[in-house]
Amino acid sequence: MSYFILGLKPEVCECSFLTYQEREVSLGNRTFRYFVIPQEPRLPHFVLRMTGDNSDGHVLGIADSVDERYRPYAVAHEFIEFTEIGIEEPERCIRALEEEIELVPENIRKSYLSMRRDFFRDLIGYCSQQPEHYTQLLFLWHVRSKHSVSLQ
Repeated sequence: MSYFILGLKPEVCECSFLTYQEREVSLGNRTFRYFVIPQEPRLPHFVLRMTGDNSDGHVLGIADSVDERYRPYAVAHEFIEFTEIGIEEPERCIRALEEEIELVPENIRKSYLSMRRDFFRDLIGYCSQQPEHYTQLLFLWHVRSKHSVSLQ
């Protein structure tokens, strides 16, 4: 199934319509939808979520560069973090990561964890370029870098 997403470029208020493939996945007791979208060159293997008020719903997406086997689990992280745990909860990212890892089948877990480790490393670099937006993330990553959830 394809949907149109309205893409806005805020710096020029230019609009464009883009078509992306939507996927539905069920993992355990969770069912959610996400879009496969073109890779953003500055952040390899990115996952995105767009949320507003709870009543507005959400949109989830993942880069087309992510191996198809891994996509549902990486998107599940965003789904868990923002729809189950909640945007205001402290340490929601690490809690979602713990649940995400439990969902990944054993036969792909090692390679999946390597991909996610690389993503989080790249995310730190990406966020470092925009510290006014991501200071809390950088701080939490530094503090939690020795957390019991290891991506090595």
